[in-house]
Amino acid sequence: MAPTAKGGYGRCCVYGIEDLKGIEPDYPYIGSCAKPLFARWGQHYCDAHYTGATDIQKLLLTRPFDFPPKILLGPFACASQRDLNTLEQAYISKYRPRCNMRSAVTQDSGLSLCLLYTSPSPRDGLLSRMPS
Repeated sequence: MAPTAKGGYGRCCVYGIEDLKGIEPDYPYIGSCAKPLFARWGQHYCDAHYTGATDIQKLLLTRPFDFPPKILLGPFACASQRDLNTLEQAYISKYRPRCNMRSAVTQDSGLSLCLLYTSPSPRDGLLSRMPS
């Protein structure tokens, strides 16, 4: 998603759409956004009403109250969309969500997850929240 006009990449998050009827934690979809999560969540729900809806959007229509969004990492400042996508991909690799249709990053992105894991300072609190 594009960053907000005022905030840029200053308040990013990686989120999961949780299946409350699944085995904990069950995230059928992992995403990231550089805007408030409630705005991104609303966009998912609105898009569900159009033809060509994705798998997660179809689930939202069938059981809207069983799939709440949950912040997995954030809010945090991110340098670029590519960095945000790389963090999202780390969570996709960890949880292997069934409704993500494609990878968050291309194979030739040239960005190393190791660099992102070691870039934040320990006082940021980000290192303790990275996927294991």
